Amino acid sequence: MKTRFGTRLLGLTLIAAIVLMTLVAGVAASPWAGDSIFSALLRGSNEVPIVVTNASGIAGVRFTASGSQLHYTVITRGVVNITASHIHCAAKGVNGPVGVTFEPQVPLMSGVVTAPDVNNRCGWTTLDDVFNALVAGNAYVNVHTLSNPAGLIRGQGFALQLP
Repeated sequence: MKTRFGTRLLGLTLIAAIVLMTLVAGVAASPWAGDSIFSALLRGSNEVPIVVTNASGIAGVRFTASGSQLHYTVITRGVVNITASHIHCAAKGVNGPVGVTFEPQVPLMSGVVTAPDVNNRCGWTTLDDVFNALVAGNAYVNVHTLSNPAGLIRGQGFALQLP
């Protein structure tokens, strides 16, 4: 018999596997070795202040070794009326400005970015700046909705290095 927690954990595990397979497939097709992948579990409990919600998600960001592209995939569960999704600059537990904008779609967002947002308040001018913020733990992915314009689910990234 599955418990509610067990079913939710299984769902998040499957989502994580899909995101990682998507990102790894991109690496396998990439002519560059050493692409860097960051991922984050998105939860309302990571928001500042905390948002009580059953919604969840996972975000994956892959930087090509050449540093010219950032590939992103965000998969959400239980999220409706997405208005925006971004990479923000700030440490865990702190809200920060937007540095990179993703194209909002439900339940899957996927795309390629070649530069941070122009004139962003993070001060990021290159993808190297975004990469360095993620490495330092000073960036997070946030999904915004009509009912939670400041953010419904959020996750601080952690690095995975592929050979």
